[in-house]
Amino acid sequence: MAEPLAPRHIGWINVRGLWTLFYRGLRRYLRSSWYSVGGPCVSSLLFLAVFVLAAARHGEMLHGITVAQFIAPGVVVLSLSQTAFESSSIWLLEDKMDGVIWDLLSAPLTPLEVFAGYVLPAMAFALGVAGLVFAMTLAFVDFAWTAPWATLLFAVLAAGMFAQLGLLTGIVAQRWETHSLFENFLVLPLAFLSGSFFTISALPADLQDLILLNPVFYVVDGFRYGLTGHVEGAILPGFGILLGLNIVLGLTAWRLINRGYNIKA
Repeated sequence: MAEPLAPRHIGWINVRGLWTLFYRGLRRYLRSSWYSVGGPCVSSLLFLAVFVLAAARHGEMLHGITVAQFIAPGVVVLSLSQTAFESSSIWLLEDKMDGVIWDLLSAPLTPLEVFAGYVLPAMAFALGVAGLVFAMTLAFVDFAWTAPWATLLFAVLAAGMFAQLGLLTGIVAQRWETHSLFENFLVLPLAFLSGSFFTISALPADLQDLILLNPVFYVVDGFRYGLTGHVEGAILPGFGILLGLNIVLGLTAWRLINRGYNIKA
């Protein structure tokens, strides 16, 4: 008679369980790569082409920066933010509606590990898609590469912010209508009204102050600074704002998962 299997010691972190959840998330996104990867690439190139052609007669958006050099970072950030948000929010909402969340909650995973299991694959996938979009823009745009570290840093902060915002949306939403409400009235306005496709210096003072309240402005500004050396805000305050917002969103999402809000019956 075979000896019964001894219980496996997990330790402080369930590495195998966390990796399984992470790998499951990536495979889920890649199964629909024709849509989840191809869609952002095509739409981003269309955005870049439309804005560059529309403003071609202006020559330069700012002194020493062409229209394409100014617009391209905003296009990449737009694809990054939408992909990160949709990846985590849709995955969690589908798990809730299909009843898969019950299997996850019965697994030996802490609330922090569940949180990381949704956020980390969404971040990784969004950064991968944004990297592909960025690589495609390099065929049409030349950058000065002033501070590549800033571009990478602000991309990671943006991926974390929108992945956690998507997770919060997936927790709160019970139906697809609620998810669409968050995406259409929160995520898209934040992305488009961020200085991605216009300079805030051309706006009236009151509108400039309003744009400065948008955290995505600091993402685009930092991302663009790394590629062109141009900055409209301030890099260090922008980094602090985004880091603080990531922490607040993360703690809020972890707290709601720990309470089982809209997850447990």
